[in-house]
Amino acid sequence: MLCAESPDSRQRRLSEYYPCCSPVSGAFLCAFHPRLRGLYAGDCARGVPSHGAPSVSGHWSGYRCRGRECPQRDPIRISWHGLDVPHGRIPCVAGQCPGLLLRKDVEEEEFLVIFLGCDGGSTKTEWLLVDHTGQVLAHRIFPGCNFAFWGEDGFRDLMVRSVQTLLADSGITSQQITSAMLSLTVYGEVPGTEEFFPQVMQSILPDCPLQFSNDSVAGWCGSLAGRAGINIVAGTGSVAYGQDSAGNASRVGGWSLFFADEGSCSWVARQMITEFVKQADGRHPRSAIYEELRQELSITHDLYFSGYLQTNVRQDSSLLAKLQLVVLRAAQRGDPAAIGIYHRAAEELTEMATAIRQQLTFSAGETVPVSYSGGLFRAGEVIMTPFRACMDRESFVLNEPRYSPVLGALILAARGFLSLEESDAMADRTAAQLTTAPSVQ
Repeated sequence: MLCAESPDSRQRRLSEYYPCCSPVSGAFLCAFHPRLRGLYAGDCARGVPSHGAPSVSGHWSGYRCRGRECPQRDPIRISWHGLDVPHGRIPCVAGQCPGLLLRKDVEEEEFLVIFLGCDGGSTKTEWLLVDHTGQVLAHRIFPGCNFAFWGEDGFRDLMVRSVQTLLADSGITSQQITSAMLSLTVYGEVPGTEEFFPQVMQSILPDCPLQFSNDSVAGWCGSLAGRAGINIVAGTGSVAYGQDSAGNASRVGGWSLFFADEGSCSWVARQMITEFVKQADGRHPRSAIYEELRQELSITHDLYFSGYLQTNVRQDSSLLAKLQLVVLRAAQRGDPAAIGIYHRAAEELTEMATAIRQQLTFSAGETVPVSYSGGLFRAGEVIMTPFRACMDRESFVLNEPRYSPVLGALILAARGFLSLEESDAMADRTAAQLTTAPSVQ
């Protein structure tokens, strides 16, 4: 059957019969929904091709061929909301009737195209379930899903709880989901995740077509709406990911919260910790950093700070990243030490983008767009002012992120079903409905 084929194989076979089909529109009707699978018999390469946006919309009706003659004499047609789809007539192939007919019991049934996107980071795991028009069916946020922190059982339990809640909110089953993209932290970084994650998620979402990527890919796709360029993620950790126009990809950073991950919230906090202990020792003059951290953690004796790190941060690595807010308050008070940390963070993030650009292929003189996502950028002008200056110096074009990472995961889930323009329309409508983020469950 067609649905078991890879997209590339399907496109090659399709183009032999229907040269007008592009890679975006070159999918068959039976690929659009799990409940349509297996409804065709014979050679699916001679089935009903989809053509453009109407092929994934609304109400499908199939009209059966009355005999073995060429379908040009009695065409099978596909209608969309009662209107014939352009090019819906099946071409004659070598004078033979393809004989690929819709079963009677589904000829007048309505099918929705539903996409599931998940952006799973170390701090939070955000889920979105929408239809192809961008209508939100469910939206939830759960704690971070870092497999290295949770372990196998903890990761599985979190995923089960998340998916069950999402499906209950939407009132649909996993079989009704057309395509899902789960962009998860440490995927492809920790040995075994590329086997374990699909195994776990397929048991939770049976009969749902699943795709997986690292969360850096969703950040890139969301911030640049799937277009060529570079995205820098500076949240709990930091990583840069980019693609050029040819689809070549490169990644820099993302090594660890406890070393490297330069420019991230955790890195900013580590720089502050170094500054704090030097100020506590009298090696540096005391400043707002010293005052803000003691107040934040209710430290009555400087040495107790070491105990806090040993006891709490070792148990929950996200606490380290949250200490970045202490640096922010100090910087907003004008503390030169805190301001300097943000300036160094901007330099580190720019260095990542430069490394990505060197590894990809951009034409001579081509300006490379760079976008960004992650909690560090919520520091506002404290980070954005030095970041813009660094980007300008290196001749990058800095773009505000167009969509959030979870919308990037949705766009990736819709690839092969929607064109970039259709994905934009879906994401725009979805984003307009996400005015208030749900609280972490």
